[in-house]
Amino acid sequence: MKQLGILTIYETIRNWIKIYKLNIKQKKYEKEITIVDPKESYIIIFNDLKHLSFLNGAQELVPNSNFKLISSEEIDKKENIVKLPKINSCTKIIVAVHKLNSKYIKKLLGYLIKNKQHKTKSSPHNMHFMCIRSINKTRSKI
Repeated sequence: MKQLGILTIYETIRNWIKIYKLNIKQKKYEKEITIVDPKESYIIIFNDLKHLSFLNGAQELVPNSNFKLISSEEIDKKENIVKLPKINSCTKIIVAVHKLNSKYIKKLLGYLIKNKQHKTKSSPHNMHFMCIRSINKTRSKI
């Protein structure tokens, strides 16, 4: 399950993540190192602890990432859901769910976009969604 999670996360962020290649040259050898942009940070939001094993490899793939559990029950409450790390223009949000639920996604998006605890509001352009199971009817609702 961990390998499937790594591949799914990679596919979600591959065109979005900034990567730099660094060449180290010494007298006897040359080595190329790949570095993820240190200015960027990632918040990976998931809605169920049962599927956390699926996301275990994300920390290896995206070193500067924070995991936040935000359940459907928490979204239904009117108060602030959870304290998220500081969101700025370099913060990217990945919403990782096992089964796509349009009601959950719409409420979560509303919360993240209108979130007043951060100086810079989240932009839908800084968010990607990842799921294992989805139905065309649900995707079209979103």
